[in-house]
Amino acid sequence: IDNNGTNYSVSLVDISREGCSFQVPFTENCKDQFTKNEDVTIRVYFTKDDFLPLVVNVKHASEYIDEKGDAYMRFGGIFDKSLPSFQAFEPFIEFIYKFAEFSCIDKGESKVYFL
Repeated sequence: IDNNGTNYSVSLVDISREGCSFQVPFTENCKDQFTKNEDVTIRVYFTKDDFLPLVVNVKHASEYIDEKGDAYMRFGGIFDKSLPSFQAFEPFIEFIYKFAEFSCIDKGESKVYFL
């Protein structure tokens, strides 16, 4: 998250054509970190230095506890599709959909040979 020149690391949980959800470790202040209808700039890094800036309008927040018992605050929102950077990100979203549809799981039943 890019917040007025200060970057905060968040975990991207889910991406759809309309928006995304992300989470931050739960703290006493995290509930108030992002408010409903607030625009948040997210930097999606593809390398150590290269990222696409996206704007997400926050629509909901909820507490989440994972299978290890760690607590998080999850936020979800919709993308601002009017930004030029979203045009570059949109094909990536489509790739994720196609990957989910057609990907296979390697169960180790075949051997890999190097030429």
